[in-house]
Amino acid sequence: MVLTLLLLVLASLLPRPVFLAAKHPAPAFSVHPQKVEYLLGDTVGLTCSAPPARDQVSVFQYYSNRGWAVSARMSSGWKHTYNLNITEPGNAGLYSCNYYTGKTGRFVQSYESNRISIRVKDPPPKPTLSVDPPSGVVSEGHPLLITCTAPGNARQLRFHFYQDGAKIVPGDVGSEISTVEPRTGSMTVSELSIPQVDTNSTGEYTCRYEEKESGRWIMSTKSHAVTVTLKDPPPRPVLSMDPPSGVVNEGLPLLITCTAPGDASEWRFHFYKDGAKIVPGDAGSEISIKESSTSSRNVSVLSIPRAGPNSAGEFTCGYEENVNGKWVPSPRSWPVNVTVKDPLPLPVLSVDPPSGVVIKGVPLVITCKAPGDA
Repeated sequence: MVLTLLLLVLASLLPRPVFLAAKHPAPAFSVHPQKVEYLLGDTVGLTCSAPPARDQVSVFQYYSNRGWAVSARMSSGWKHTYNLNITEPGNAGLYSCNYYTGKTGRFVQSYESNRISIRVKDPPPKPTLSVDPPSGVVSEGHPLLITCTAPGNARQLRFHFYQDGAKIVPGDVGSEISTVEPRTGSMTVSELSIPQVDTNSTGEYTCRYEEKESGRWIMSTKSHAVTVTLKDPPPRPVLSMDPPSGVVNEGLPLLITCTAPGDASEWRFHFYKDGAKIVPGDAGSEISIKESSTSSRNVSVLSIPRAGPNSAGEFTCGYEENVNGKWVPSPRSWPVNVTVKDPLPLPVLSVDPPSGVVIKGVPLVITCKAPGDA
């Protein structure tokens, strides 16, 4: 009797076996529309159909061999469709589904459905982006040209440009940016033109294009990035006068010298009077621009041999510096004012003897007297 009770106690302490419910039959899996290859932007319907049974389907699960999975809870029915948006080539893979009945903690799973391969066509190849100037370094106020070139033959394309990741919208209010077709007439090239660069033009630029296929626009991947930086303009030149006071009598010469700081290989100088550019050699003009006698490349002289009433006014100068084949203008010099005074009155010449007749060997005195007080 004691032995029997002991055996019963020992039996109650042993772990009890857990009987797992058998898996449900596999569902039928289908996709629509059926295509050999899907395009970016397509939507594929994934349909999982469980065979009708006594137990209600609680969850449908879809997954691919690339680790993607999604679940959909059900309140009724034995069929469900999940819409898969094709947004990238990584959406390709082998897809299937299964289903569960029961409640959380007591789910009964089905076998996996049949597998269906979904192939995704690669997007159009990335375009090439180039800038002019090629260095991407441009002076403020100068033009910038950014060219996007799509590989392949001419076809129906739409181009898009981006600055620091944000899409550029040509023609916005206050914007001078415009997308133009190049002079070559090629449909595979588009140009982004910025007539005058400023601080807002700097940054990282990219581009992409859309190609029309099967009646739908398919976006390419982005081009490599190019960086545009702003170069400080050349320093302001110095303008000096001879006479230094800027006050000159009518008929006397006037020299105006423009000196550019630094040492560049090539310069171009310009002089201005009252804001208007002076063009040496115009008809009736005696103004000429010449190099300084010091043979320095960074000096130019504006010569007015005989100052007249038209020589009075405010003078400035500027220069252009050749940087990688582009002429980069400097700011204008500070102005200097030229005042032209009336010509000096004629002096009085007298001789002694007053008759101007003198005997040989006798002294002669010739006197030149300027009027007024000097």
